[in-house]
Amino acid sequence: MKTILFAILLMATPAFAESPPASEASIRELIAASNARNMLDQMYGEIDGLMEQSMKEALGGKQVNAEQQKIIDEFRADVVEVLRTEMSWDKLEPDYIRMYRETFTQFEVDGMIAFYKSDAGKAMIEKMPRLMPALMKVVMDLTQGMRPRLNAIRAEFNAKIDAADRNAESAKKAAEAEKDAAAK
Repeated sequence: MKTILFAILLMATPAFAESPPASEASIRELIAASNARNMLDQMYGEIDGLMEQSMKEALGGKQVNAEQQKIIDEFRADVVEVLRTEMSWDKLEPDYIRMYRETFTQFEVDGMIAFYKSDAGKAMIEKMPRLMPALMKVVMDLTQGMRPRLNAIRAEFNAKIDAADRNAESAKKAAEAEKDAAAK
């Protein structure tokens, strides 16, 4: 009986054994197949668009003059440039490779490569840039609807923090007064 159980466990071991970590070459192939670098570049354009929308909302429909619009445009361009520089592919790629290697096995990376090379994977890569802005708009719209409630929560939080600060200061003064009275 023990021999049969041992044989079953021995045969089942390969099915449960974890695939080795993914190789750097396969991760690079996955990154290329999934178009990750281009998706990062597209993200900058989306951030610029979101910033433009947020600034318009922050202005509350107020019309800006040409000089103000120039300042707004320069601000957005400067922010996007900082993001492009500080979060460039050259800076992010080593972290992408390390995190993919820490997260996915070779088996999983091979499966993802096969998916991204398939018709369904290619369709996802092609259509995802059109889907993401629409999803972001939904999220932004939901966020706008939440803003009054979140502002109320923040105001309550600030009031409680201020009250706690005043209470702590009062307690400190009372303790000092008591200490002074006891010393006399």
